[in-house]
Amino acid sequence: MIKIGEYNKLKIAREVDFGVYLDAGQDGEILMPRKYVPETCEAGDEVDALIYTDSEDRLVATTEKPLVYAGGLAALKVKQITDFGAFLDWGITKDLLLPFSEQTRSIAEGDVVVVYAYADNKSRRMAATMKWEKHADYNPDTENIVSGAECEITVAGQTDIGFKVLVDGRYYGLVYANEVFSGLKNGETRKAYIRKIREDGKMDISLSPVGFLNKIGGDTDKIVGKLQAAGGFLPTTDKSPAEVIYSTYGISKKSYKQAVGRLYKQHVIELMPDGIRLVRH
Repeated sequence: MIKIGEYNKLKIAREVDFGVYLDAGQDGEILMPRKYVPETCEAGDEVDALIYTDSEDRLVATTEKPLVYAGGLAALKVKQITDFGAFLDWGITKDLLLPFSEQTRSIAEGDVVVVYAYADNKSRRMAATMKWEKHADYNPDTENIVSGAECEITVAGQTDIGFKVLVDGRYYGLVYANEVFSGLKNGETRKAYIRKIREDGKMDISLSPVGFLNKIGGDTDKIVGKLQAAGGFLPTTDKSPAEVIYSTYGISKKSYKQAVGRLYKQHVIELMPDGIRLVRH
């Protein structure tokens, strides 16, 4: 039996003006429209074909490359909202349906959502769900994925304690809210770092290099805390004497510069001619 939403190696049974028919065994013959047929192929040749159903639930073959296969996770753009649900761009001509029942929050056209793609067992139609967490891989290859390693994350949603993220297109991760100073947006993809792999296979993710956080994370907290206590402004700059820095924050001038640099890059503070100002409490 063929696999919907995946590539199948099928033999060309016969040619017609508008394409070729592929021999799919008990599933009969499946049309591959002419525009998707490799130029050098002819009857008797085998082709790698992605199989899906068209709007009339007929099986169709294509050589287009999808952004995700059945059983995979991906961040896809919302193309249209209809009475049936949302339709996502998954890289081929026919869009991928995201039913309302499989949506975990309100979405709009242009949004990017993390989904799990699957073939419905009854209808054999391809569909997607935003309830992707249970389909993530919780058995990371610990030989190649270790604490401190760089990774790519896509923001999938927000919880009471932070942001759920898809890590390297496979794993479930969490960025804690107290480490996010400049904000994260749903669908945003960016570089991050693996802080810890938990016993359940989930990952704690950091937006900054782990070693860097270990070195100056406490210093940034001290500076933000002092700024909050002072109403959001303190008259210290990188020109301030080391003793003034130490008496104000309890850290060295070198540590102060490193911490202020990080806070500035993350848009937590503004650098003023006469001091530093807290942008976001």
